[in-house]
Amino acid sequence: MKPHLLVTNDDGFDSFFLRILVDRLLERFRVTVAAPADEQSWVGRRVTRAQPVEAVADDSLGCPGWRVSGTPTDTVNIALDHLLADPPDAVVAGINIGFNTTLPLVLSSGTVAAALEGSFRKVPALALSKVVPRNQFEEVRSRNGFVEGDFFLSLEQAAARALTFADALAVGEWESRPGLVHNINFPYGITAETEIRATYPAPMEMGPLFSPDGEGRFAFRLAPGRMPVDLEGSDVRALEEGAISHSRIDFASIGRPPR
Repeated sequence: MKPHLLVTNDDGFDSFFLRILVDRLLERFRVTVAAPADEQSWVGRRVTRAQPVEAVADDSLGCPGWRVSGTPTDTVNIALDHLLADPPDAVVAGINIGFNTTLPLVLSSGTVAAALEGSFRKVPALALSKVVPRNQFEEVRSRNGFVEGDFFLSLEQAAARALTFADALAVGEWESRPGLVHNINFPYGITAETEIRATYPAPMEMGPLFSPDGEGRFAFRLAPGRMPVDLEGSDVRALEEGAISHSRIDFASIGRPPR
């Protein structure tokens, strides 16, 4: 029997990036999709407490699927306990619309949080994200990730490479333990030969996240952060140089006593 993947994201069930990923993963895996019904970017590891979360079956992606009215963390937690016919061999979150690099953004990412939830449940975990040029981001986001032309070809290549990564994780070639997430970021232009680099999340100093409207309210407006001078070996440097970034993020190390 083929290995089984739980696939999720934070951009929502209707994300074109999710569809392209699932299409490719189905070549080698049994896939169950459980994804937020709506976009849940920037929510981190938020868990819904104030109201019930609804899961509605939707098999439109060519495999068993669920639209979940909660956060990425809700979605993975509910799926593992209540929605899957059998346990998954890995959790794959993505492909996210836009990068998830640098320490502050990784900690805010719903995509990474979804993978982390699987990891905490002892399921191998992979988070996937893809660079979208800044001048195209709002258009791509408003179209639920629908892209054409060269961008579409690049997205398909990212999904093809993701298939290889998911396979390595599911069969045990990549390390897996509670709290460990393999965080992959694809550059804008990617081919079958694009280099993969072992990286770490750059310790960016965050800029302002909100802009005042003059009437006591503040709207989300992400400003560029300040990067450290030395970015050698970081996820940011890898993407700048057109490579795939692979960061092993060990959240469990926070809970270990100092040596």
